[in-house]
Amino acid sequence: MNAQAVARHYGSLTPAERLSLLMAASARGDEVEYERLATSAPCVGYRVPHHFALETAFRDLCAMHRMHLLSLVEGLTSSSVFLVSGFLGSYGEDCSHGRGHFAIDRPHAQGACPMSRWPSAPDLSCSVPHRPHRKISTWPSNWTVIPTPSVSGAGASLGTASMACTTSHAVADRPLFPPQDRHKVVVLATQLPADAGVPVSHWSLTELATKILNDAHYAAMSRATVARILQECELKPHRCVQWLHSDDPDFEKKALEVAQLYLDAPVLYRHGELVLCCDEKTGIQALERKYPDRPAQPGGRLARREFEYIRHGTRCLLATLVVPTGQVLGDVTARRTNLDFFRHIRDVTAQFPEVQKFHWVLDNLNTHWSLSLCRLVAKLSGIRCPVKALQRGPARRTFLMDPEHKHVIHYTPKHGSWLNQIEIWFSTLARRVIRRGDFVSRRDLTEKILAYIAYYNRHLAHPYRWTYTGKPLVA
Repeated sequence: MNAQAVARHYGSLTPAERLSLLMAASARGDEVEYERLATSAPCVGYRVPHHFALETAFRDLCAMHRMHLLSLVEGLTSSSVFLVSGFLGSYGEDCSHGRGHFAIDRPHAQGACPMSRWPSAPDLSCSVPHRPHRKISTWPSNWTVIPTPSVSGAGASLGTASMACTTSHAVADRPLFPPQDRHKVVVLATQLPADAGVPVSHWSLTELATKILNDAHYAAMSRATVARILQECELKPHRCVQWLHSDDPDFEKKALEVAQLYLDAPVLYRHGELVLCCDEKTGIQALERKYPDRPAQPGGRLARREFEYIRHGTRCLLATLVVPTGQVLGDVTARRTNLDFFRHIRDVTAQFPEVQKFHWVLDNLNTHWSLSLCRLVAKLSGIRCPVKALQRGPARRTFLMDPEHKHVIHYTPKHGSWLNQIEIWFSTLARRVIRRGDFVSRRDLTEKILAYIAYYNRHLAHPYRWTYTGKPLVA
């Protein structure tokens, strides 16, 4: 067989047939046949119907025939080469898709390996002899570096480096300020600005830095240095939270009593005693928007609400939270008089005829220790009301707090109404109904509040998980 016939014979083989013959030639040690198969890859692409099978064949042969496989890649489709890119490096080629096969559209030059376009791929993926790297920079080499070996053992970096990749010097250490200078910054930030001669209500970072720079008693510091000192101390002089001062000498004792009552509420409920939290929410405004709201729209457009509104008056809500169940009982009234509160307590008590003892948590509002309330408690407890002895407030409070009565009132400390759990529910009502509500009249406001109470008891009522024990919270 002449040379042309041999070329035609080997050139007509499909890549799958070529791989099979390569394996057989290698097994029997036929170097001539192996070399002919390896070097006779055609310059045009083949249609390969099963490129996933070729991936398996490549995985089996890759360890033995990596060098010769490089010359076979040009006979595969781009999709097949991509599947074995983990073994031979990254390679891409434009290809057209047919039914069940792929075909290479752009041929390579005869004998050229497509992988030669990526000179670093063999070094990174397989242990082949080192080839010269293509020059990518015109900068002169000025020192020698130690090549970094890859996993396969071949050098992954050149033995020379260019001035284009010089490493910049490390940033010099920031000057350190002694502890006394840092302490002065903290002391200044914890003072009122007016005490330091700055006519503002609170410090900002810029004003602190300006004060330090202009004052001879402080070391010169940059704004960033001041910010770091404040951050290390977790000091935020620009922020403020609301705080309510209480001068009640028995604050801790009363807070402990209320907190323990909440913790014992489930046990007391099983023994026929009920813990109730009661309070008023006054001044609820019936506001009607002058123009109707526009609902939210797809695409990130938020709901739009009219700025102008029409006032229709106010209403007051008297509500009681049943601590062990989370249910709410409420009455909407025009005012919050002693008679209104008297009726509310009477109506709530009528809802629980089987309860043996009631524990009421109330704040220190004057209607919560009125003479009419004392008469009601005496009547419900089945005892005589000493009217003449209850002419003053302290005597009334002592009478209402008597633990021997069927109805016992537990007062929160002064400025400690946040201990009353009904305040949590009032916050929920404000967010869900009142804040974005539109009420055309006071009657409309009343109906919507009562409708939400019924909805809440039907679907959302649950006891609050109380975690405060009455002791100061510590980190």
